[in-house]
Amino acid sequence: MQDRLHFLDSSRGLAAFVVFLSHFILVFYPGLNQTWIASTPLHLLWDGSNAVIYFFIHSGFILTYRLHQRKFELTKSSYSAFVWRRIFRIYPLFLFVLLAMFALVRLDYFRNNPLGPLSFPLNYYWQGESGFADVIRQSLLVLRLPNDPVMRLIPQDWSLSIEMAVSLLLPAFYVFQSRFSYWLLGFIYITVQLLGLDRFVFDFVIGIVLVSLYPSFRNWWISKSSFPAKGLILILGIALCGADHYLPFSFFQILEMIFIHTKAIGCALFLLVILASEKIKKMLSIRLLVLQGKTSYSIYLVHLLVLFLCFPLASVQFLSTPALFIMIYTLVFLLSIFLYHGIELPMIRLGRKLESKIFKIS
Repeated sequence: MQDRLHFLDSSRGLAAFVVFLSHFILVFYPGLNQTWIASTPLHLLWDGSNAVIYFFIHSGFILTYRLHQRKFELTKSSYSAFVWRRIFRIYPLFLFVLLAMFALVRLDYFRNNPLGPLSFPLNYYWQGESGFADVIRQSLLVLRLPNDPVMRLIPQDWSLSIEMAVSLLLPAFYVFQSRFSYWLLGFIYITVQLLGLDRFVFDFVIGIVLVSLYPSFRNWWISKSSFPAKGLILILGIALCGADHYLPFSFFQILEMIFIHTKAIGCALFLLVILASEKIKKMLSIRLLVLQGKTSYSIYLVHLLVLFLCFPLASVQFLSTPALFIMIYTLVFLLSIFLYHGIELPMIRLGRKLESKIFKIS
């Protein structure tokens, strides 16, 4: 594979789109979850939990793939450079949005713009008092103070906390995986089951393991020219991702006890198919999808705020729900493009420039 996997950028962008769609439906069209459509595989189009799980698996794969490409060896210098890159990737935009949210809260913007009863998921956010000390505590990210999303300026940043925490361990995970093959997955599985390690760490490690598993799967996929074998993989992926909708709750809980995250197995299968299928890679290489992928971090950070800002539009009679959706997502996308080129990309480049000087890495 090439150094930059644009088709995987696109897949991450689609996951961010699913997260947005899940929150849009909760705010503007909650009744959809009670219709017959929600009992079909179509509900995966707005299943935010699957999208977040895919984020973790995707991050584990991409970060490990890049370490593999660079023939990474764990030293003090290489580890420091890795953490340095993650900090410049995640923190600048996060801190910018955090400060923007703080400013809006201090201006009582959210209190002066009450939401209606249909927007109950957003009614709980941004209602507490926040001082600059709260900004300092929440800017730590890895150490969550407070942990409750309702009390935080960016409610959805819990996933970033896990991302950063696992990033600190990933170089060691990579070395372990390189030397002891799939024992890493078994070790993390036992740690989650017996010691209560966060379940999402297991999803992250699945992504790490897929780097080793991918070549064999790709060879198998290419050798199977008939549709049935490939179709069964896709059907299995859909079934696992939607198991909580199709199976009795008690049986689904048993699967969760066994697999930790049943949906993670389905998401991993989808990622493997994306990596193996040239047709899917080509479809995901469309420019607009790639751009959405590159801006997906911004989309994830700002979409809740934009949903809040746009809630009054729900009372506009001539706006149908589809029109409202198109309008709001267009605003989210345009704002995300601006943040990507104005903050994300410049800070990533600055981090690389400083890295080469500080850690003597070309």
